Amino acid sequence: MQEYVLIGQLRMNVDSYRRDVAGGWGFSFYGEGECLELASINFQCPISALYEDVPGLS
Repeated sequence: MQEYVLIGQLRMNVDSYRRDVAGGWGFSFYGEGECLELASINFQCPISALYEDVPGLS
């Protein structure tokens, strides 16, 4: 496993953990208006798209 994300339920936020070259874990926080990046699968997505159909958060 190279990366994993935790997606907030009550607020538009995502915590991303990515394994570095030394085998440790780096942390990135993404909030409303930002773009999530998952380097291991070459994926980028606006945070708002993750919440597109969530009432009160989209």
